[in-house]
Amino acid sequence: MLHPYSDDYRAQPEHIVAHELCHIYLQSSDESRVDALATRWVDARRAKHLAVLRP
Repeated sequence: MLHPYSDDYRAQPEHIVAHELCHIYLQSSDESRVDALATRWVDARRAKHLAVLRP
């Protein structure tokens, strides 16, 4: 996936993939609902990985 750099977290590949998977998971086209869940998924994944790196 090629894209220009953006500070917008929603434009990052990880969030884009999570967003599209949430459409499937929720079987919904409600963008705000899907985006909210995708954001929670990405935040939870990031927190888990950061916790592993902490001593």
